Amino acid sequence: MIYKDHCLHYDAPGIIKAITDQTKIIVVANPNNPTGNFMDAKDFILIAETGIPFIIDEAYVEYAGLKLSQVELTKKYKNVLVTRTLSKAYGLAGLRFGYAMADKDVIGQISAALIPWNVGTIPMWAALAALEDTEALDFRVKFNNSEVDYITESLSEIPNLVVFPSKANYILFDCGATGKKGKDVVAYAELKGLIFRPESEKYGSDGWFRITIGTKEENRMAVETVREFLTK
Repeated sequence: MIYKDHCLHYDAPGIIKAITDQTKIIVVANPNNPTGNFMDAKDFILIAETGIPFIIDEAYVEYAGLKLSQVELTKKYKNVLVTRTLSKAYGLAGLRFGYAMADKDVIGQISAALIPWNVGTIPMWAALAALEDTEALDFRVKFNNSEVDYITESLSEIPNLVVFPSKANYILFDCGATGKKGKDVVAYAELKGLIFRPESEKYGSDGWFRITIGTKEENRMAVETVREFLTK
């Protein structure tokens, strides 16, 4: 990622430049974790055309809508695989159920390497029920996205706090310019009974932290906690 003008951008040329004869696989999250943004469609093509096995992880894509999926690339490039999970928008984190989409021959090779019964019967039935319940998925996505908007708009009012636009179920922040540290925001939130996600120091700032969307009550507590700490 390149951090420029308070935005984080994918560095596709950097990815391609980093390829060596030792490179076995390339993995790109779409949208990315923890930044919550997407890479330009043209850059996926550039990477796909290297011929190196290319996994596009779309764990959070349902929140933004499947129109932003890169699954169509699997029809043209045999080296491209798209992976998804039911642990996020589908709400089945405890069952650890996911799936992959790729060329038929590629999927066949992967399937041949799996151990028998690698997924239990109960998770499979739960996954099928979740995939068929489009109404419930739509409800969760709409709730999540409205709460992302609420937190983003509420905390964007704080001077010098950088709020990164998110297409997932979390929001990344950089409070370095406020004079506070991200780890201190996280520690203060813990005193309030909230768990934020700490982030390592990067791009010359130690103000990074992340908030995952919770219930309405939790999200409002989170907003007040961040306001309280950064403006006191």
